[in-house]
Amino acid sequence: MTATRRQVLASAGALAGFALAGCTSPGQVGGPSADETVLRVRVNNQSGRTQPVAVTVTGADGTAVVELSDETIPAGVSETFERTGLDGDSYSISVEGTDWATGAVWTPASCPTYTVVTRLEGTEGKPDVAIESSCSGS
Repeated sequence: MTATRRQVLASAGALAGFALAGCTSPGQVGGPSADETVLRVRVNNQSGRTQPVAVTVTGADGTAVVELSDETIPAGVSETFERTGLDGDSYSISVEGTDWATGAVWTPASCPTYTVVTRLEGTEGKPDVAIESSCSGS
C-alpha cells in the first residue's frame, strides 16, 4: 500500500515534534518544571588534608542563586551540595578552594538533573584537580 501525501506529512510532523522534545526552557510546555530540576555539586576530597571550599551558582543574568562559603571537607570525604527548583535558562557553577578552582555550565532544559563532581587528589601542597559531570532526565 502506498502512503498518501497527507499520511507522509502527518508522520513527518509527529517525528519533528518528537525530535524537539526537551528543547524548551523549564516551565514551558514540554520542558521540565522548576520542581523537576536538580543540581548536585559534589566535592570528593581525596587530597589527604582538609580542604576549604566555596560553591557559587550564577544565573545567566549574573545573579548568584547559590553561595556557599567557608565550607570545609575533611580528607577522605565526599560532600554533596544539592539545589532543586532552579528554573533559569542556564547557570554557571564555580567550585573554589585555597589554590584551585573548577567550573561548569548547566542548562536545565536539556539536562533536568545535573551532577558535577570536583575530585581533589594528591597529598603534598596544591591538590591535583579533576572535574566530571553527568546528566539524567533528558
